[in-house]
Amino acid sequence: MCKHHLIRLVLPIRTEAYGRRGCEAPRFVRRSWRLARKLLNIYIRDCVYSRLLCAHYRLEAIEPFLEVPLDSFVAKGVTAEAMERGQTRRLPKWSTIKGLERAEFDRYQAFASELAAERGHARIHLDVVLWGARD
Repeated sequence: MCKHHLIRLVLPIRTEAYGRRGCEAPRFVRRSWRLARKLLNIYIRDCVYSRLLCAHYRLEAIEPFLEVPLDSFVAKGVTAEAMERGQTRRLPKWSTIKGLERAEFDRYQAFASELAAERGHARIHLDVVLWGARD
């Protein structure tokens, strides 16, 4: 199995497993798989941004499969883009990263994929663009 297929399979499985009671994971992970997933996405993104790590492990191959790390700044930016397109109904109302249900999380990721494709890059990079554009 290719590395990028492994990322698509393992990331959801591990973060959801961490959300269950009784799982041997750090306390903050047990309390919120969403926060754990955000932090994992930031870590992987930073590995991709490291020229040495990216070249050694050929991380560019997994870029298309990486998620945008969601937080309130990114959600605000994605929502603003949806408003410009008249597509706000496609996104759930944002409360907090810990308050997102899986289906809501997936809707943000799907819209982020479309935005990134329009801009000609992977959605993982939207974090830098949208978080950096905050007020």
